[in-house]
Amino acid sequence: MAVHRGQWRGYQDVGPAVKRFEYMDRMDVEEADQFAAARQRAEAYQQSLPPIEPDRVVEMDGRQVKVYENEKAREMARRDLEAKAIRGGRR
Repeated sequence: MAVHRGQWRGYQDVGPAVKRFEYMDRMDVEEADQFAAARQRAEAYQQSLPPIEPDRVVEMDGRQVKVYENEKAREMARRDLEAKAIRGGRR
């Protein structure tokens, strides 16, 4: 069966294969140290704050999920944003 110009062939040509080597995805030592230090600063910040009691605890699929509402939820979001800023925007 002939394939006409513009007709879908069931696959797409994504271009030439790109060789990727193992060293391309590695972090250098300094970057890894900075990442670990930022994570430690964020964890220390979160541990220094007083805990917030959840409004209720819901059990879903055998797990317990803490539910925060209104002002408590906004405070949790604010804390997460501050921790992310301390980490330098990284997860």
